Amino acid sequence: MRPGYGDKPDGYYANVSPLVVELLAPPPGARILDVGCADGALGRFVKSEDPEAFVAGVEAHGPAAARARAALDEVWAADFEAWEPPPHYAGYFDCIVFGDVLEHLIDPQGALRKAVRLLRSDGSIVASIPNVRWLPIIRDLLLRGQWTYRSEGVLDQTHLRFFTRSSMLALFERCGLEIEVCLPGISAQWGAVGALLRLLARRSITCEELCAIQYVVKARVSPTSDPDAGE
Repeated sequence: MRPGYGDKPDGYYANVSPLVVELLAPPPGARILDVGCADGALGRFVKSEDPEAFVAGVEAHGPAAARARAALDEVWAADFEAWEPPPHYAGYFDCIVFGDVLEHLIDPQGALRKAVRLLRSDGSIVASIPNVRWLPIIRDLLLRGQWTYRSEGVLDQTHLRFFTRSSMLALFERCGLEIEVCLPGISAQWGAVGALLRLLARRSITCEELCAIQYVVKARVSPTSDPDAGE
């Protein structure tokens, strides 16, 4: 287990993103791989909606992986980047989920390329990724000279990579993936201010990005892509 993952606050391994659920929309009996499945909360929800769904998970944090085994069909206690998928997983999954995972990886591009090899030809990847161009981060950096790591959030101390909207889209493009949907996540806890931010976000991509704490995307393999390009 990488340093810092044992110090996460209560609930860190039990979160389910409503936007991820919205974009996942799996077909009946879908095969889903949840990368960084934590304690299995997403898979638990999927299987409550469709008991015939097959949900596998990969989770590097041992205690969380142990809890996930009570909910999912298969759980691999492993770092996804080092994990060797079983041969029958090639071209097997309808959807692969990276819920706040890519920013924790040494090589996000390599991880996405690995995931592509595990997808069916018509499969999709759903990912949520923190947005480092979020206004509070810019404010603290420009006005206060602060870049303060925390136990969770955009500046989580375990993040190895940071993404803006454009760099996130470029990452998927380099992996031969076409973005079908890209949704900004605006914190619901801001109440009326959040409603105002959502209005501003509709004005321009710049306003949207300053308002979005994260992006959630759904992508499919481009029919013209070369899966081995850039390897």
